Amino acid sequence: MSLNGIVPVLVSPMNEDGSPDQDGYHKLLDHIYAHPVAGLWMLGSASEDFLMSLEHRVQITKIVSEYLAGKSHLIVGCGCPGLEETHQFFDETADMQIDAYHLLPNDRKMKPSMAYRTISQIAERAPKPVWLYNNEKRALKIPVEVVRDLKDNPKVHGIKAAGYDLQDIVPFCAMADDGFQVIGSGGGHLLVFLALGSTAHTASTASSYPGYYCQMFDLWQQGKHDEARQMAFRMGRMIKALPHPDNTEFAAEEKMVLELLGICKRHVHAPFVPCTEEEVEQGRHVLEEYGILSPATA
Repeated sequence: MSLNGIVPVLVSPMNEDGSPDQDGYHKLLDHIYAHPVAGLWMLGSASEDFLMSLEHRVQITKIVSEYLAGKSHLIVGCGCPGLEETHQFFDETADMQIDAYHLLPNDRKMKPSMAYRTISQIAERAPKPVWLYNNEKRALKIPVEVVRDLKDNPKVHGIKAAGYDLQDIVPFCAMADDGFQVIGSGGGHLLVFLALGSTAHTASTASSYPGYYCQMFDLWQQGKHDEARQMAFRMGRMIKALPHPDNTEFAAEEKMVLELLGICKRHVHAPFVPCTEEEVEQGRHVLEEYGILSPATA
């Protein structure tokens, strides 16, 4: 499996009681796949996976994998830190139509030797290939030397290089080869990773605006760098102008946008809080100003 293009991080539609909203998932997938995305990254941080039970994560993996039915690359978070629960997730999803699992090691106190050992054990146990997920704001900052030692493991197929430290990102991107893919992360970092040679990029905001990210990607690949930059700057200004509730991820504001687009409700998993009615109106005004919504359809 090789990814080439935009890979949305799937936000998680849910009902007011926190249960999965199956109809919302179907509408969201239709919204995303109306555009030429390269695949889907689900059960990541912006998916609120770390707030969900094992049962919830298995249920939505089933919903998404059955709806896509193998028509797109699907990489699913396998959960961590509990190895027993991770193994159970493997067992309950092994026969589903997914391409790979991604692994975010949670224990920030792990030394490089333990990180290597833990990741190797999980990869060996996984029924499908594993992608590393480096996100130092959420979990362990995987040392560069550990990734270098793991990249030749036949079960480890790549890394999603999130974070803000170019001292890590540049060495990660330099490791890319035919057997190990390095993809970028973060809507505001798309052009940085493309400039470093990455051929695919993940962003949770691409769940809300998949067409805009696909357009930015295409402009850059066509050598229209100034146009891509201006589009990226405009997108950044718009996202900054949206309301941002007091959560640790942007799930609430992204689902607020999706609610305004008629795709799913803005409910989030406790203890996250959804956007208020006042924040929704602020968001509506911003989306109208930037042409995502028009007053006639808002």
